[in-house]
Amino acid sequence: MDCQKKIHLSTLTNDETWDLFQKQALISEATSITVKNLAREISYECKGLPVAIVAVASSLKGKAQVEWKVALDRLRSSKHVNIEKGLQNPYKCLQLSYDNLDTEEAKSLFLLCSVFPEDCEIPVEFLT
Repeated sequence: MDCQKKIHLSTLTNDETWDLFQKQALISEATSITVKNLAREISYECKGLPVAIVAVASSLKGKAQVEWKVALDRLRSSKHVNIEKGLQNPYKCLQLSYDNLDTEEAKSLFLLCSVFPEDCEIPVEFLT
């Protein structure tokens, strides 16, 4: 159990981060300036990590302005749990996207799916 594994996370540039965030959150010219400003701040909190950007932006897509503000406040004030230093930002972004799931059933389904290996096809019968 003494083995250590280094995880290298590739990051995007600021422009790439903003482009991906806009695409995933469906930010357009019609989006209010206030939401766009909040979205930029939130995308900055994702620290250029694609998995964090996609998770957070997708969870905020179509949400009211107040929910964007709450999300930004939560990302800025979240306390770090006992997680390796390089993984703290992705963790808090994924935690936010999980918390933004609409129902307890969705949260339970997400947790159930997380026990399967990555890219595994999960038969519906297993989930029910």
